[in-house]
Amino acid sequence: MALDFSRWHIAELLPHAGDMILLTAVEHCDDDRIVVTAVPHAGTILVDEHGVLPAWIGIEYMAQAIACFAGVHERARGAAPKVGFLLGTRSYDSKVAVFALDKPLWISAQKQYQESNGLGAFLCRIEDETGLLVEASINVFEPPELETYLSGQQS
Repeated sequence: MALDFSRWHIAELLPHAGDMILLTAVEHCDDDRIVVTAVPHAGTILVDEHGVLPAWIGIEYMAQAIACFAGVHERARGAAPKVGFLLGTRSYDSKVAVFALDKPLWISAQKQYQESNGLGAFLCRIEDETGLLVEASINVFEPPELETYLSGQQS
């Protein structure tokens, strides 16, 4: 079932702030999948001094798409977005070395599983108008109680 995400600005859906918000908008979100957009520009935090955005930065776009997925679901329940952790990726398959600047990217994250203990995995894709650029399986962890987890006192 599609969720109504239109009432929130992207900054209200992510536990990020300022220049670290790389996403532009949510295009679609339902119980298992999200599609977001990003338009990388020169001068932003992850573009290097030569004006290049390496494709390995795509993992951060994917992680933010997953965080946005969680944020939409939290907001729909009347709660604030929670902090989560990127645990890693398997088979980060990039068809490009760099992302083009000033061109929209569509980042999708399809939930593969999400356990009650906070562990999850998502199949993510980054596409542009030419097609698939990057695909990866991303493993994440959202602790049920962040403060308890950070203090090392979880049971």
